[in-house]
Amino acid sequence: MGQRTIVIVGGGIIGLSIAEALTRRGLKPVIVEKGDFTREASWAGAGYLSLKAAALSGGPFFDLSVFSLRLYDQWVELLQDESGIDIEFQRGGHLEVALSPEEDAELKAQALKLQSSGVPVALLTGADARAMEPNLSPKVVSAFQMPEGAQVRSPRLNRAILKVLMKRNVQLRDQTPVNGFLTEGRRVVGVKTPAGEIRAEAVVLASGAWSGHLSDRLGLRLPVKPIRGQVVLFTTAQPLLNRALFTPQAYLVPRLDGHMFIGSTFEDVGFNKGTTLEGVNYLEEAAYRAVPKLRLSRMESRWAGLRPGTPDGKPFLGPAPGIEGLVYACGHQSHGILLAPATGVLIDQVLHGEEPDVPLEAFAANRSFESPVG
Repeated sequence: MGQRTIVIVGGGIIGLSIAEALTRRGLKPVIVEKGDFTREASWAGAGYLSLKAAALSGGPFFDLSVFSLRLYDQWVELLQDESGIDIEFQRGGHLEVALSPEEDAELKAQALKLQSSGVPVALLTGADARAMEPNLSPKVVSAFQMPEGAQVRSPRLNRAILKVLMKRNVQLRDQTPVNGFLTEGRRVVGVKTPAGEIRAEAVVLASGAWSGHLSDRLGLRLPVKPIRGQVVLFTTAQPLLNRALFTPQAYLVPRLDGHMFIGSTFEDVGFNKGTTLEGVNYLEEAAYRAVPKLRLSRMESRWAGLRPGTPDGKPFLGPAPGIEGLVYACGHQSHGILLAPATGVLIDQVLHGEEPDVPLEAFAANRSFESPVG
């Protein structure tokens, strides 16, 4: 392919993962980011890697998620070796708990559906769950364990992939918003920025929650909108959990350094990244309900991120319908960290004119929409 110019619009984990995949085949893409690299949803998220939502959805979204999770070990090894940064990748699975009879019925129904999808799930009594996690509330009546789950420390993953791209001499242009596209007929041939035009053979739109607004500039409808997720971070004097814990109201992700990540709300409030007393109190109480000893810990910080939401919770991947030279890689909602390595590989294959390892028809922008995935 020589030195084709590929412009990636968006400097989050999705855009960077695509660039990383492209550089493995000798390309040097240009990444333009309106603000700082990896400071939106990529930074705000918990970094848990779970197949639960995908398995409950089934179909191509499940296939995509399984494919991506299988790539993680080798991908993390590559990034850590080249960057020298420990991403804190842990394959310890996660635990889902129920704390009432109503939650127990829903948990068991989900476990059956997961098992029917081929996902290993072990049903546990409340006593079994407390034997695994002694700090769980005595109110936990049942649980299931998903051993295939994993997690990364999102900020460390971001730093590692940025360092790798710098070492590979990728053009990283932060503080460079795209304010328009260069077109020739029905073909995109570059982008317009305050620093000048950048011509390209292909443009990849990977701008997270802002992708819909950018697509509008081409007269293309792309239903991506921001979904706010508020988060609180605790510092614990001693480890309270051995693995990620999910309840019907929140998830708790323990870090190796003693921090506990608690997330997350799901709010349709536009591009508002502020936190609210109501949202923080909701997460606190959900966490205390599952792990009462957390009340003795200190809340260190709180923040919010904007997930790139879509009508069915699934991303847009592949060529933009009706226009050449534009490729979508956006709308990953809560699954950007999980789907990052697969998105990089698949978009690289699209840009090379190859058949993707996972069929992308189900992720086309002109698909019909079904019920959302969490």
